[in-house]
Amino acid sequence: ALREAEAELIAERFEQLAEAGAAFGSMALLMFSTKSAAPYLAALRRRGIPCAVSGGSDFFTLPEVGVMTALLRVLELPDDDKPLLELLASPLFDLPDGDLLALRLVARHELRNPAPDDIRPRVSLWDALCYQAGRLPFSAQDPLLRAHGLLSHALGQLGCQPLHQTVWQLVEDSGWLEELRRGGAQGVAAAANIQRFCDLLAQLERREGPSAVKAGEYFAGMREAALAGAAKGRPGRMAGKGANAVQVMTIHASKGLEFPIVAVAQYERNAGSAAKAQAAALTEGGQRYLLLPLKADGRGEAGVRAAAAEEGLQAESLAAATGAVAFSGFGWQQSALEEQQEQERLLYVALTRARELLIMVSSDKSCASTGALQEGGLAARVVGALFGSLPEGDGTMLLGNGTPVAWHMRPVPWADSQAAPAEDDDGLSVLPPAAREHALVRPREHRPLRRSLQAQQRRIGSYSALAAAAHGQEPAAPATPAGGHTVSAVGSAFHLVAQWAALQPHPSQLAGSPALESRLAAASQRYGLDDDGSQRLRAAVGEWLASPRCAGLA
Repeated sequence: ALREAEAELIAERFEQLAEAGAAFGSMALLMFSTKSAAPYLAALRRRGIPCAVSGGSDFFTLPEVGVMTALLRVLELPDDDKPLLELLASPLFDLPDGDLLALRLVARHELRNPAPDDIRPRVSLWDALCYQAGRLPFSAQDPLLRAHGLLSHALGQLGCQPLHQTVWQLVEDSGWLEELRRGGAQGVAAAANIQRFCDLLAQLERREGPSAVKAGEYFAGMREAALAGAAKGRPGRMAGKGANAVQVMTIHASKGLEFPIVAVAQYERNAGSAAKAQAAALTEGGQRYLLLPLKADGRGEAGVRAAAAEEGLQAESLAAATGAVAFSGFGWQQSALEEQQEQERLLYVALTRARELLIMVSSDKSCASTGALQEGGLAARVVGALFGSLPEGDGTMLLGNGTPVAWHMRPVPWADSQAAPAEDDDGLSVLPPAAREHALVRPREHRPLRRSLQAQQRRIGSYSALAAAAHGQEPAAPATPAGGHTVSAVGSAFHLVAQWAALQPHPSQLAGSPALESRLAAASQRYGLDDDGSQRLRAAVGEWLASPRCAGLA
């Protein structure tokens, strides 16, 4: 529970710093090995903090993960041409270039304008796919018909079954998994990665609910951060410059880098992983000795000669030690001393990566009981070397160059903490299945009532109708002159942004956030709003976010 408590403390501090205006991309979490990063990643993600393991697993950069991410984006919004084109050209559907070109031509020439009752300013690639599939003769082998059928069925299943089941069923029915499994070791590994992707999606659903929007945004963000880091060769160099995510990396990988905010945890190497004593040449009392590990005893003259050759020595010039066991013990002490010095160097590197704020979590029993670092401990040795003395409690310390540093010491309240669920380095927290108290019965027959998300969106309702019902007695505001756009386009854009905002944890706090600005820009572009229309959209969304009705959604 101690590691989980440390992780919660760091995640809470990062969240406080972000609320104060710091960017997640300016933060880094350093540790000896990312193999022990699971509780820290889980704590960050439980608070909705984006994070990426730099120099760790490259799961989110894999091609098959890119295909699955594009699939989620299509299920989120079929009218988005970019992920749909990526998906149709991927190994999942493998549409020939001729079919893709035909879809483009259909969208541009045969379906230039939307239907009269369609509020969208233009037709999409999905419209062209539906149109083309409707006029082609049926053929189970036609890749275009197969892609349209599988996607239409998956869209119809949204809200009727868990999202990860819908995604897995589509991939399995497409035949791609079977093809991968027949493709040797590399194909089997890719199929396993797809299974893992669906497992991660299931974990996200258990925590956030079956939302294609949230799932698409999460996995797209993770892939974007991973690709941004991989493009630089050293993912850590992207901190603060690329994706806005906390960088989790080893202390070794952080050498030569600096971050405004750094947290250091689990900086001590496990005793079991320390390097064992190796053959070494030592000098004592003017006599040169060849030190061998205890297990080397009994190797005979050949073993001694081989070890001597590795050290560049002649076996004949070496004298036998009278106390072999004692001398070997001295060698182990030498090895332990070298290991201690290496850990001190690593911790010094970690502590000097921070430019503005350093957070160090130390498993120090003396600090927990006395409020001071344990004298002689690793943290005390390195911190003492930095400040010249050991800090106690809160106050101001001076670095060796005279720079004043504010120091705050806080105990980790770990005694009452609950163990966090385990997770993979780049996965989501693995949650235990909830106890089932009621039997769940699958409906005997289900017929989806929609072919696409647009039909469902049109049935959700009108914000104008809600406003008329809620404020029918209020005087109407002066009408704003219409610009080159239509009133319905502004209302549709407002509807799209408000739907997204309603799904966020605290909608009323979104005003002025980068996420909201991005959504406003995307909605304006999608519905072809001019500057006046964009301003009206921004004003309408701002008023809605400040309304009591929106505050009640939190």
